[in-house]
Amino acid sequence: MFFRRGGVSAAVEVARARSAGEFDPRLVDLFCSNAQHLLEEISATTSWDSVVSAEPGLARVLSPAELDDALEALADYADLKSPFLIGHSRAVAD
Repeated sequence: MFFRRGGVSAAVEVARARSAGEFDPRLVDLFCSNAQHLLEEISATTSWDSVVSAEPGLARVLSPAELDDALEALADYADLKSPFLIGHSRAVAD
């Protein structure tokens, strides 16, 4: 996302800012050293429609109940980052 918005330098800047926090510093170093090459292929993809058409299953429309179930699963997954947050997202939604 940062690459799309601001190019390689933006992606590198965010990776470095999040090093030793969200990201393993060794992986950040590897990414930063190879960012131009790694992001080259991404720059060739021109639109989200290309991604969706390459994976037709993404075009499926969920019913309201299926959407609720999917969003609950995402909320539960997000809460896994800390044992203190288990159930937090569901409680906020309620």
